[in-house]
Amino acid sequence: GRHLHALANGMDDRAVIPEPGLKSVGHEETFAEDHHDATALGRELARLADAVGRRLRAHGLTGRTVVLKVRFGDFQTITRSVTLPDATDSGRIVARAAQGLLAEIDVSVGVRLIGVSVSSLAPVGTEQLTLDGPTDWTEADRTMDRIRDRFGVDAIAPAVSLREDGVRAKRRGDQLWGPGA
Repeated sequence: GRHLHALANGMDDRAVIPEPGLKSVGHEETFAEDHHDATALGRELARLADAVGRRLRAHGLTGRTVVLKVRFGDFQTITRSVTLPDATDSGRIVARAAQGLLAEIDVSVGVRLIGVSVSSLAPVGTEQLTLDGPTDWTEADRTMDRIRDRFGVDAIAPAVSLREDGVRAKRRGDQLWGPGA
């Protein structure tokens, strides 16, 4: 009884933990008009996933669960997820998983928002070792990060995200969640 009375009066000697740790890293994009084309939405996912991968690498994290968020024109929102066999910080792998999830959704009714996130996070180096050898794009991803750090986020991008007017990179603060938000 005394403990509850103390809590009710704002007295609590337990340590305050301001940030309990990250649960996910993600980006999303809200469109001014509904998008009905799965190919165009797939390009948006590649751009968003590339930004997610970059932020994961910047924070020394990998993740196994890729979550796709879709909000339709009527504001109905759905999420779909897939758990990868191995943890990743690669935007390519995240994009491929998200695009696979998108392929199972009817977007012809119009999509107002699309987002991708990665959860089941762990520090880099805690992933399961395999006998397959290096078949990933780790060095290419790190090189792209160094180019962006030196010349800006518009300096290089996945080819699928290029447009006639150039690169449309995801910028810090553009509808994101997770570290750096």
